[in-house]
Amino acid sequence: MLIEICESYMHGIRKVGFRNDDDVFVRNAHHRFSTQHRKIANSAWQYAGRLDGGMELSRILLSFNRVKDGCVHLRNEFREIDQNHDHKISLVELKATTKLSSLSQAQVEEFFKESDHDMSHDITFSEFVVFYAYGFFLVSNKNVEMPMSPRTQKKESEKRMSEEIIASEEMSSGKIDPEEFSRRMHRLRSTTAMSGLKEQEKDIGKLALRKMFEVISSAWRLFDVDNDGILTIDELQGRLHENLSHKSKKHAPSQHSHSGFFDRSRFEEMDLNKNGSVTFPEFLGAFVRWACEEIIEEEEEEEEKTAEVRAPSST
Repeated sequence: MLIEICESYMHGIRKVGFRNDDDVFVRNAHHRFSTQHRKIANSAWQYAGRLDGGMELSRILLSFNRVKDGCVHLRNEFREIDQNHDHKISLVELKATTKLSSLSQAQVEEFFKESDHDMSHDITFSEFVVFYAYGFFLVSNKNVEMPMSPRTQKKESEKRMSEEIIASEEMSSGKIDPEEFSRRMHRLRSTTAMSGLKEQEKDIGKLALRKMFEVISSAWRLFDVDNDGILTIDELQGRLHENLSHKSKKHAPSQHSHSGFFDRSRFEEMDLNKNGSVTFPEFLGAFVRWACEEIIEEEEEEEEKTAEVRAPSST
């Protein structure tokens, strides 16, 4: 089943790409591996590491709906910021919105520049997702305590119980007095209470975005093994083959041939500037495209229609 899911999503990126315009992105050889690329890649890698070290490949592939839910929320944000309804956002529109209060004007300018891949001086919805990721990983959630997964909660609960038993034994033997015992128990229980899952976040949109970026950052961490901020074809294929081989070793030998489906042509589709490596923004854009194909195609179609209507008549 996992193999079929993988093939389905990979077929999607082959079919739609990120943008089919030959002169878009390919002519952006100037977009090298910038300082901001390194910063966001490392931040995403660290973010995923706080999720029990990230997710397994199978869980990532089965969590594409979380990415789609995040895209739905971001599309609503995108349309509200797009004041002139041309399905693109200018730097002026970004600076005018109150939705980016956590970012300074300098950060808005810097992240806009990094997201404007085709140097058109405005960003499309696909580019807006990248822009938002810069704010999420480098500013909004850089120092926010991560909610624990059920597995980590169980480990922490077992650890707390063990420490409570030790404290009780030390008090019984006279090693600590009742006052110290009370302080220690209060510390253990208050820490556990504050570190549980926070699935009841009041802002459903923020919850959707958090889950979306959990999936994408986990996928990045899975492949960028050495955390150098870039992916190579060998690194990507090696990790994918390793995971698929592990998951499918109990299946018939004929199914193992499917583990090579992430070939060079697919890697090249992610490598937008054709320099032989993939940065986190490039990876993010492709990943979102796989999960949110319909949303992105709708936005691109609306953008083209608006451009046609607003184009000056040749007569």
